Amino acid sequence: MTNSNTITAPLDAIFEACKAQIATGKGAQRHGSSQPITEQPIYKGAEIFGPEALLFQAWKKTAETVRLQAMENGTERALNEIYGAINYLAVAALVIQGRSTDTTPQRPAATGLAGVPAGFC
Repeated sequence: MTNSNTITAPLDAIFEACKAQIATGKGAQRHGSSQPITEQPIYKGAEIFGPEALLFQAWKKTAETVRLQAMENGTERALNEIYGAINYLAVAALVIQGRSTDTTPQRPAATGLAGVPAGFC
């Protein structure tokens, strides 16, 4: 029998890089304020606009990797985009999981300007 740790071990560094990016990267610096991911704009926005918004962002980031690889420091920049795409997909999964176990309406009532919760921006 194959050990699952052996199968997934090469992914460990990738997932650690993704977690580090979401904890300390551009999004955390601009929006995170050391809040749990489910309290950050990336999650709250998906609750309002649907996880499709995050799926689009992930697609956009993966599309950028081709262009970035040809630039100076391209490998590092492309990898950062991929880590960001993985993070968008992970948060989309959290939103979808939350909806499958939550009995409240999928989109919260508007609490701010144009349906954006107070403090979102």
